[in-house]
Amino acid sequence: MAWWSDRPTLVAVVTDILYAELTRLRPGSVPPPRPWPEQMPIGEAGLGCDSLEKLSLAAVLGRALRLDRSGLEDHLLARTSLGAWVELAGICLSRDDSSLVFSTSGSTGEPKPCEHPLALLDQETDFLAELFADRRRIVSVVPSHHIYGFLYSVLLPAKLRVPVSRRLDRSTVALAGDLVPGDLVIGFPDFWRLAAYSVDAFPPDVDGVSSTAPFPGALGDSLVRLGLSRLTEIYGSSETAGLGWRAVSDPAFALFPYWSRADYVGGDVLARRLPDGSESRQVAQDHLVWSADGRFVPRGRRDEAFQVGGLNVHPSRIAAALERHPAVAAASVRPMRPEEGNRVKAFIVPRDPGADQAGLAEMLGRWADETLSPAERPKSFRFGSELPRDAMGKAADWDIRS
Repeated sequence: MAWWSDRPTLVAVVTDILYAELTRLRPGSVPPPRPWPEQMPIGEAGLGCDSLEKLSLAAVLGRALRLDRSGLEDHLLARTSLGAWVELAGICLSRDDSSLVFSTSGSTGEPKPCEHPLALLDQETDFLAELFADRRRIVSVVPSHHIYGFLYSVLLPAKLRVPVSRRLDRSTVALAGDLVPGDLVIGFPDFWRLAAYSVDAFPPDVDGVSSTAPFPGALGDSLVRLGLSRLTEIYGSSETAGLGWRAVSDPAFALFPYWSRADYVGGDVLARRLPDGSESRQVAQDHLVWSADGRFVPRGRRDEAFQVGGLNVHPSRIAAALERHPAVAAASVRPMRPEEGNRVKAFIVPRDPGADQAGLAEMLGRWADETLSPAERPKSFRFGSELPRDAMGKAADWDIRS
């Protein structure tokens, strides 16, 4: 059965696509909480979209589901409710559902579209169904418009023939109270960090999955002490889909069985055996360090991005935004160290060396709220006469507590 032929699933996917675009279009505001009723108007009486916002929503939905291949995508604008948009999306997909487009997860400028043939997503899901064959329900806190969310909350439950419960707007405490034996919880590191802090204990026989950012080893130990039966980390990206997996207690990742290392072109290039027997090659988003048994450890992103809450953020973009403020002469941006937190920190060289630092920090906080997405906004500002450098003149880290 095609994934889109299940109406609640298609409603969830369309809703998540529109929710993400509304969030991008309206910085500082939050769309109505999901799930949305199918009767929800797209226009003023419901989502409150004006004509330009409707154009943007239609364009993003059309690109994600490749509705252009049906020749009917222009009819979206004539339809006025969520249910009507879902209905048209289903008609378009019935004509051609051969590929989908996922955007890179960062809210850093224009996300990059990454098109994936459905046959390759099914190839990945076939392996995942073997890995999680004993699970009886999927519980997901990851939106389905993200490739990770689509694989695990749309394709995987269909492959396993188990129900899916979408808990995008539930607290970790409320979610944990609803878990039952046999559940597979689809999350990300920040979600699991909150769960470890707020959950007293997990029910027996509950497994978890994490992806989108590196998983701290100590966090896995905490979750196991709380009763989580098994926690699996998935390594991949919007560009590649899944590449490898590991139990969080393991030091390295194993490649999915259809991927292999392309030795002759370097450690960051992988070869994929396609369902038709041919082969493609893909560059990993991180530098990969390989062990003798064919496992690997990611060692830093090739594009220097890091992740906050599962979203890619680029330090150069954030620093440039801060340097546009007239009070800033130079800025450096880094991720907080584990003991400092899990957000962005900034080091600022003020144009006025005598500026009041507390007042400047407050002013830059407001500037960040206006110019940067929530994941990009620094939560710590340090000030000095020059940017931190090491003995060789290279950019250096700093302590937010000094």
